Order: sequence, then structure tokens, then C-alpha cells
Amino acid sequence: MTAPMQMQHLAAAALPAYTCPPGTKMHILNLGTMNVDEGWLLTGANGSSASNPNPPNKRRDLMLIAGLIEHPEMGLILFETGSAEDVDRQWGPQATDLFPRTHYEPQHHLPAAIRATGHEIRDVKAVIMGHLHLDHAGGLEHFRHTGVPIYVHEEEFKHACWAAATGADGGVYL
Repeated sequence: MTAPMQMQHLAAAALPAYTCPPGTKMHILNLGTMNVDEGWLLTGANGSSASNPNPPNKRRDLMLIAGLIEHPEMGLILFETGSAEDVDRQWGPQATDLFPRTHYEPQHHLPAAIRATGHEIRDVKAVIMGHLHLDHAGGLEHFRHTGVPIYVHEEEFKHACWAAATGADGGVYL
């Protein structure tokens, strides 16, 4: 393809490339708030914990969210699941000290957040995971033994398994 033809082809492209069918809706689910040293966000390391703020870096509250897609043909599709219900048990003391959950009321529980959209968690037909960190994938506990398919990129799955098995993840993967 010549350069002018490539330009015409690109000029005709529309974003997004996939158009949702009529009737598709998306709900943003509020799953609470956690607090994190900005060093984890900006550099990925050298951060403090809530009990040991050394170095004294700025800490930020982050909203935990998931997306619930109402697809007219596929049904309900959940994108990410937020944290586990009991982060102290699931994460352990080191991770909860690094990333304490600061706001978590009954309405932030995944089943309740889905119910607030007029649906039930049992109606979810598939779950898509962006990645498998504790604050994104902990809510997968609600889908154990349900038969609901969980989709995650193969490379992310391999990396999460390797990181968790070797301890290289610092405790941030499931």
C-alpha cells in the first residue's frame, strides 16, 4: 500500500474500532478506597507503609472500581473485581500496612455494588481481568465454583504465577 493510500485508510478509521451494539450500558462500580504511598504509583518502590512512614512520602487515596457491562447479546460482563471482602485475611499484615483500605462500607462490597445497578452477582456471565494485583482481582473469590469464565491475558497469568511463586511480587499478586 502506498503512503497516500495508507493515509486515506487511516483517515477513514473511526475510534473506537469496535462499536457496541445498541442497548449496551456500562456501570462504574465504587468498591471503596485504599491508601498508598505515591512512590508505589510513580516509581513502583521505595515507598513507606502506614506504620513506618520513612521515607516520609505523600500518600494518596485511590478509589477501587470495576466496570459492569450490560451487553444486549452476551449479558453481564464484569471488568475487574476489586479487593477481597476480608483484606486482612487475604492480603496479610504486610500488604494491608502498605495499602490500607481506608473506606469500605457495605455498599462497596462487590455483590452490593452490582445490586445497586439492578442486577445480581449471580447474573454475571463472564469476568475480564486487566491484571491480577490484589486490589483488582481479590473479588474473584465471589466466582469460585460458579462456572463463570474468568478471562486474563496469558502473559499476565504467567507473570502473576511466577511473581507469586518466587516472591518477586512483593505480595501484590493473588
